[in-house]
Amino acid sequence: MPDNLSLQDIIKKQLEQFNIEPAVISDALNFAAQSPEETRRLLARVARDSVGAPGATTTRPMFWSQVATYRGNPTLPEARREMGLTLLADAILETNPR
Repeated sequence: MPDNLSLQDIIKKQLEQFNIEPAVISDALNFAAQSPEETRRLLARVARDSVGAPGATTTRPMFWSQVATYRGNPTLPEARREMGLTLLADAILETNPR
């Protein structure tokens, strides 16, 4: 990802690329405000997934799993909030190259 893209640009690109409804971001942020501990655990898993486990053959398996879950039932509240949090975390990690 080029250095000149803002976090907002990355999020917009991912929403379009993966055909995700923008409202999932609001759902995720509302959930984060109501359940900070559960949000922390999910974000920690996303960060570990982004770094990758030694010997992993698929990059970002949790991200792809969330995309599949969301696509399978985009109205399920849990799928929406987890997709939103996963997308936000992934976008933030993209702004900070490894």
